[in-house]
Amino acid sequence: MASFLDGAVTMACLAIGAFFAKYWRDSLDRLFLCLAVAFGIFAINYAVLGLLPLADERLAFAFVLRLVGFVAILIGLLMKGRELAPYVETANRESRH
Repeated sequence: MASFLDGAVTMACLAIGAFFAKYWRDSLDRLFLCLAVAFGIFAINYAVLGLLPLADERLAFAFVLRLVGFVAILIGLLMKGRELAPYVETANRESRH
């Protein structure tokens, strides 16, 4: 049963990653690219957990893969914040006057 659920989560992560990849292709927004990569890594993580016998989520490789995925999301958010920073500063200056 656990392998079936890992397969379902893998499929869901791949579908979400494909949607983000499509949005990235349409808009060229790097946040969507980072999210697509992160969900691809999450899909790999759950696929490996589902395929390996006696695989456990507490193993080091599972944590490392998830860490890489969350770091990809964090990088995307930081890049998006730096991209929007000039607009926020301009809006703040205009609202003070």
